[in-house]
Amino acid sequence: MNSRSLKAISTTNFNTVQLEEVYNVLVDNEILSKEEEIMFKEQLVNMIYSKAQEVLPEKCYQIFVLRYSNKLSYKEIALKLGISESTVDNQISKALKSIKSSLPYLVDYIIVIGYLIG
Repeated sequence: MNSRSLKAISTTNFNTVQLEEVYNVLVDNEILSKEEEIMFKEQLVNMIYSKAQEVLPEKCYQIFVLRYSNKLSYKEIALKLGISESTVDNQISKALKSIKSSLPYLVDYIIVIGYLIG
């Protein structure tokens, strides 16, 4: 895939279904290089963070970011914010449910979330 085509894909505002379909075709046909595949996955991840910021209450979003962007454990988040680990657990569950319901067509939701942790 030439760089101009990749740039067009990476700068286009796809909806979730379109992004998944394009990604699957490109990967299945081995059109993407490893670097391009990583860039595409990053676009999916950015879509999740954008949606999270849009739909989550501020504190819930903060906990989500600390967990998945900063890679902190529940215990570390609890200590940093002065809350219990069970509150962190509840907020993460709430965040994931909200994001999943806001992006209902993201078939690889679990895989992408795994990529966030990865």
